[in-house]
Amino acid sequence: MTSKKISVLAFISILLVFATIGFLRRDKLTNDFRVTTGNIYEFGNSRGSGNTIFFKYRFSVNGQMFHGNSSLSCNRAKRVNFQSWTNGKKVQVVYEESNPNNSDLLLSREDYRQYAVEIPIEYNAQVKLIDSLCIGE
Repeated sequence: MTSKKISVLAFISILLVFATIGFLRRDKLTNDFRVTTGNIYEFGNSRGSGNTIFFKYRFSVNGQMFHGNSSLSCNRAKRVNFQSWTNGKKVQVVYEESNPNNSDLLLSREDYRQYAVEIPIEYNAQVKLIDSLCIGE
């Protein structure tokens, strides 16, 4: 086997490991979660031609602060609308009860559906905004 083939196989193996870890974390999160309120403290766009918006957020569980990262795929032309919306914005966070480091944001209607969580009245406008900017492009 050539060194190029070995490199490709090693790369594919590493990707599979990370994909499996991501799937297992998501599976654990969807089966053992709690919902709390957090705050977005950083926002960024993907570089290049990507349409991904990245969020950094923090939340507290039993007095201990946790940090997380999340992303959302959006129309590049509409991403500018997030700049005035994100920093310091209160958001709902789902976290794994037995491991709060495993967490995610509830931003869109689809996020709430995925976890079978009802959208609280105070988050309706926020979810509508996210959906109008990012869903059904």
